[in-house]
Amino acid sequence: HISNRAGDQELPAHVSQRMNHWHLVNPIDDVLEHAASIGLATEVTGYLAWRRQTAIKFDPNARCNPTQRSWFKVAQHCHNDHMRGLPRNLMRAMVSGYIGEGPAADYMAFVKLRDEMPSPESIIQDPRGAKVPDVSKPDVLWAIVSALTGHATQKSIGPIMTYLGRVKAAEFTVFAIKDITQRHPKLNSAPEVMDWKLKNRSLFTPVT
Repeated sequence: HISNRAGDQELPAHVSQRMNHWHLVNPIDDVLEHAASIGLATEVTGYLAWRRQTAIKFDPNARCNPTQRSWFKVAQHCHNDHMRGLPRNLMRAMVSGYIGEGPAADYMAFVKLRDEMPSPESIIQDPRGAKVPDVSKPDVLWAIVSALTGHATQKSIGPIMTYLGRVKAAEFTVFAIKDITQRHPKLNSAPEVMDWKLKNRSLFTPVT
């Protein structure tokens, strides 16, 4: 739109009258679904799910913004195999270059939180004994759940579902299952996933 200062110009009336005008939106759930389907970094998808109301915004006066495009660049360029282990200050500088300093500070705090949580491997090893954060700490829950989605395999899906079954808020489990099955479609047929969906099918019923 011209108000975004993105090089657009108002269409002359005679041209506008010959066109079909569509007003498009890009809901965060669609962004998350696409991100999972292409295997985008779970750090980013977890953060977007947590900050869904404020994670994506655009300020035409800012040099860089946390938009869908820039978040995808953060996932692709800052969380690839070559960048893992990069010092945190350098990582933050890279992220800031894509989404801006304020959003980058919040995002890096989320990533740090993930790093300080029990490892996904330890949760998978003891899904019944591993600590489950209280729902009053959604940032911690999003951090753990998003980390688990990146470790889902045919072998680990059972323990992951056992752990998720202990989470007291369905939104976290729904996000995890959607993310996992988008990344690994074959896990849709895992008995543990099928059983959970059967028992909670109302949560997956599209609104019509």
